[in-house]
Amino acid sequence: MRHIVWRVAAAAVATLALTATLKGQSAPSQGTPATDPPAVPAAAPVPPTTEVKVTGLVKLVGFYDLGGLQGQDGFKITQVDTAEDRNEEHRLSADLKQTRLRLDAVRRATRLGDVKAVVEGDFRGSGGSTANLRLRFAFVEVGGLTVGQTRTVFGDPAADAIVIDLEGPPTGIALRTPQVRFASSPGRPWRWMVAAEVSGVDYSTLPDFDPVIVSTYLRRPDLTASVRYGTTRAHVQVGGVVREIRYRRQSAGSSGESSSESLTGGGAAVSGSAALWAGGRLVFQAIAGKGIAHYLSSFGGGGWDAVPTGLGQLETTTDTGGYLAYMHTAGRFRATALLGGAAVDNPIREGLPDFFKGYVASLTGFYDVLDVLWVGLELDYGRIRDFKQRRGDATRVQFGMQARF
Repeated sequence: MRHIVWRVAAAAVATLALTATLKGQSAPSQGTPATDPPAVPAAAPVPPTTEVKVTGLVKLVGFYDLGGLQGQDGFKITQVDTAEDRNEEHRLSADLKQTRLRLDAVRRATRLGDVKAVVEGDFRGSGGSTANLRLRFAFVEVGGLTVGQTRTVFGDPAADAIVIDLEGPPTGIALRTPQVRFASSPGRPWRWMVAAEVSGVDYSTLPDFDPVIVSTYLRRPDLTASVRYGTTRAHVQVGGVVREIRYRRQSAGSSGESSSESLTGGGAAVSGSAALWAGGRLVFQAIAGKGIAHYLSSFGGGGWDAVPTGLGQLETTTDTGGYLAYMHTAGRFRATALLGGAAVDNPIREGLPDFFKGYVASLTGFYDVLDVLWVGLELDYGRIRDFKQRRGDATRVQFGMQARF
């Protein structure tokens, strides 16, 4: 009996030992895997992707002139006729030259982040009455860097008054320039921008009045900057520009020698917007400076930045002005009431009156037939006094239709 017990005990011990041995071979020790886990393949880098969007609009704009501004597509107050025998005939005109095409492209996940490119054109290019393609925007954005043609940093698109007229307010700053721009990150209350811009030469030489003065080439870009504070509900912006205005002074006699001269121009603009009661919004702008007239919508291309003195020198004009507009939305109806003015001082002779002074008042109504289609009607009135103290005024009724796609 005793032998049987010992044999059973020995068998039990052997069985437990074998079980422990097998468990030790198949089970991992604490904290250490028995075998390596299956390898997980590394995530492949996300390749860059490109998104392209094509948009545009068809825009019909026309006007009926009641006298004083025939021959101008936009209500440009510098062109109001002040002659005693001015043309008072009524004129009807319309075109679709403001029709636009736009391409937006974004290259995502590049090593520099997202790269954005924009190309936009309309059909207001040179060529008289024909509709030729004109480049409006063409730029590339990478982070805070923008290179290409876009709105000048001196202006404030968020303070634009919504009107039908091509020119807008007489002191609106809507100039588009080739530029290199640096900007802070968007989405913050404070935002700053600085840029070097090529805005061109825009002054008068008047060879009959001062034959010594001749135009010459641009040498340095305009330096512009702006600082903005606010949100979509209200904001205020301060902008500035400093620029060089170069000209040449020819020597008298047969030698034809000339010397290069330069002037410094510059100015500041304060603008902003504020949401008022339901559906109402106020926008404003005020500017002051010397030699900056070409930045203003009614003065660009007219040679208003500087004029000869008659003494073999060029002098910058003093430019001031501004506008105030109230915009209101009620359902499908939108309206804008605007009042703006500008003055350019005469630097030729001390004591003479202002080289130019004028103002514009307008009332515009839009009706949104669809979310992509509106029709509108506008009444414009402008009055000026020129450097000879002659006065003139102009009245125009404008109409428009725009469809976006």
